Amino acid sequence: MQATDKDRSDWDEFVDSSNDAEAYHPYEWRKVFERVFGHTCFYLLSRDRSGNVIGVLPLVQLKSRLFGNFLVSVPCFNYCGTLTSSEAVRSELIRAAWSVAGELGASHVELRHRARINVDLPYRDDKVAMQLALPGSNDELWQQFSSKLRAQVRRPTKAGATSEEGGVELLDDFYAVFSRNMRDLGTPVFPKDLFREMCDSFPDATRIFIVRIDGKPCAAGITYGDATGHRHMDLNDVQLFAFGRPFLTDLGYPQSWASIGVWESDWSTHNTAWGVVRGLNSGRVSGRGRLVRLLEAPGIQVLETCSQRWAW
Repeated sequence: MQATDKDRSDWDEFVDSSNDAEAYHPYEWRKVFERVFGHTCFYLLSRDRSGNVIGVLPLVQLKSRLFGNFLVSVPCFNYCGTLTSSEAVRSELIRAAWSVAGELGASHVELRHRARINVDLPYRDDKVAMQLALPGSNDELWQQFSSKLRAQVRRPTKAGATSEEGGVELLDDFYAVFSRNMRDLGTPVFPKDLFREMCDSFPDATRIFIVRIDGKPCAAGITYGDATGHRHMDLNDVQLFAFGRPFLTDLGYPQSWASIGVWESDWSTHNTAWGVVRGLNSGRVSGRGRLVRLLEAPGIQVLETCSQRWAW
């Protein structure tokens, strides 16, 4: 079935509970594509007999004289595609996607997965993704660099370069550097509104970094990660959510990511349930835990939660 805004909370809860979800699976990206590009979106989901979501597939229609008419999951970014733990459900979602494509007269459906899926479909293997395992500390990473690279890193500091981290307030400086470099590379530039929407729609997840020399931006970067539901799926935790942001911090991270398995299964850290402030709604319930009951009195809330142990 095609998801509507009424299915949003169920969609996001399923995405947050999936260890295979990509950063671009959350439902809010549908609104970003619609607002920025005016694209028509078809968000497909599958439910079991009890009404629980068991699979999702976000699709965006791209239609132009230059590139033709087709569906993609999703544009602008490398990975998204089908999200389910069932191959039968995956096949069902792909059949539904092809049905939508037929109704639209689209030439094909492009699914962007990290790896081959167990479906007999044409595929491209002319692009690769390269991933580097990071050590547990900055010092360890620094020592892995060659002496030449360390000298190159130090050179801007000696030249008086300073760095700054922020959000949408740094967008103009970021975009000036970004668009100039894209132009020089001969690459079409994403509109500034895309990055503005990212900052506005995912304020906790989107960060902008600027490097300046003599006060002028000379380098810039932007990072995005699903920070309010970043799927560690730990045990019990309760967050206070007010004014659109979580107010309680995580209880801790492992000293080294080499010990992540032990930490994930033993720590009670985050993403189980969000506290409710009357009149406000976080719209997020994530992780493996669930809210059992909420007791309220003037100025205080008492929440009981429960969870299943996460098997790493």
